[in-house]
Amino acid sequence: MDLGPCHGQAFDVGAERWAILLPGAGYTVTSPLLWFAREAALAGGWNVLAVSDTFNGTDDPLRWVEERAEAAIQHVDGPTPPLLIAKSLTSLAAPLAAGWACRRCG
Repeated sequence: MDLGPCHGQAFDVGAERWAILLPGAGYTVTSPLLWFAREAALAGGWNVLAVSDTFNGTDDPLRWVEERAEAAIQHVDGPTPPLLIAKSLTSLAAPLAAGWACRRCG
């Protein structure tokens, strides 16, 4: 599916909760760490949105992360804040996700 700045694949099991997998700079969501995270989330009753993109090394890294995280969060917007599962570079999305969750709860 087209998320704007990137693509994603939804694994929708009909749950209210979503987990978002964000790839590393050179690590895809089909690689072992994120593949097993996806399987664990699905087994735990979460829908999963796996973001697919590769950092090209020339873009601003923080902007690259934020654009993809924001697009994914907006795509799964619902009553429960999503769980972000990030690898390496995309762990920079943690403050963005925390701020988004705080605005939703406050």
